[in-house]
Amino acid sequence: MKVAIVGGGICGLYLGWKLAERKEKVVLFEKEEKVGEKACSSLFSERIFNFLPFAQNFIENEIDYCLLHFQKKDVFLRFSEKFFAFDRFLLQNQLLKIAKDAGAEIVLGKRVDESFLEKILKDFDRVIGADGADSIVRKFLKLKKPNFLLGIQGFVKKRDFSNLAEVWPTQNGFFWKIPRGEKVEYGIVEVGERSKRIFQELKEKENLKFETIKSAPLAQGLVLPFDPKVTLCGEASALTKPWSYGGVIWGLTQANFLLESFPDFISFSKKTKRFFSYKVCASKLLKKLVFSVAPKAEFLLPSLIKIDGDFLFF
Repeated sequence: MKVAIVGGGICGLYLGWKLAERKEKVVLFEKEEKVGEKACSSLFSERIFNFLPFAQNFIENEIDYCLLHFQKKDVFLRFSEKFFAFDRFLLQNQLLKIAKDAGAEIVLGKRVDESFLEKILKDFDRVIGADGADSIVRKFLKLKKPNFLLGIQGFVKKRDFSNLAEVWPTQNGFFWKIPRGEKVEYGIVEVGERSKRIFQELKEKENLKFETIKSAPLAQGLVLPFDPKVTLCGEASALTKPWSYGGVIWGLTQANFLLESFPDFISFSKKTKRFFSYKVCASKLLKKLVFSVAPKAEFLLPSLIKIDGDFLFF
């Protein structure tokens, strides 16, 4: 089958690699001239090695705990699996090479619009939108608009190999600090202008001298078509964790569902909904409960909680 993939992020490249290995005729279109430069903390659990074994070569630091700072109490989150901060640029470019070597055609610097999508639909048997939060494929299909937040991250050149990330809750999201070995990352995820304001306040308060600042929209809500020819995967389908807004492990899990179901996109959508809908709803409710209780009764929160960083307790 001729398969078009729109988007050269981790999910898109992973699908390109695996489908090309099956001898499908894969063409992947990526709007940027280079891959791996998108704003992303690239803090993944060891589950990443189940999908990308070579990722072990691009570890910057290991993270075992997260310290959650409420107003009057700190809570340690201990992860049931190891987490690692990765060099996103090197990781994604290695994945690009592997996809190419498997036989996928990668077209960089190609911005796909609706008219080009119409052409793709005529020329290809299957079309996969893996084009991120602001997915043109999702818009083309006229699916419902997901919820959006804005993620901003900055990097300070400071050597720090500690195994503790820190998080401070905000009204709709949180800001964070992640030690990445040769640098430290600070970031915020919040609603639009509030995200920019909090990030600027943090920068001024802590007198942070950022070498690099990046930003990107984050989509949340799980939006999928039931179309036999076109589907979405990863953040294009607004599949991100409601508590952290990370999407790579969930997206790769979803990508495997697509590979298992291929070329049946209806079956894929049903399988994704069955697996993730409950997890999205339950974790949203849990997050809302914790964040509403904490300001009023922080003493009820335990000092140490062990969680699955990808799926919480679900």
